[in-house]
Amino acid sequence: MKFLVLLTPAAQRTLAEFAPYAIEEEIAIWGAYRNGQLRECYFQSSPPEVTLIYEAADVADVHIELDRLPMIKAGLLERRVVHLGPWLPIEAVFDKTIMAPQ
Repeated sequence: MKFLVLLTPAAQRTLAEFAPYAIEEEIAIWGAYRNGQLRECYFQSSPPEVTLIYEAADVADVHIELDRLPMIKAGLLERRVVHLGPWLPIEAVFDKTIMAPQ
């Protein structure tokens, strides 16, 4: 299954607090990428947000992976995990009875 993960700075955290974890965090991200669970990663600077795309058996596996990240362990990042499922409305293209007038 595919999961979207949004990581944002925890409230009241300063940029200086993140610096000591930067290298360790990147090593952990690289490890998740190398093991095949982390498929994509993006960064947005304003407002600061990290977007990760994971492939995992279930949401619990994603949380296990996220719990390994040093900045999450340190309480610097908040997480939001979204299960990405198939776009079912596209069935209307192929099944005319779905959109048929009642």
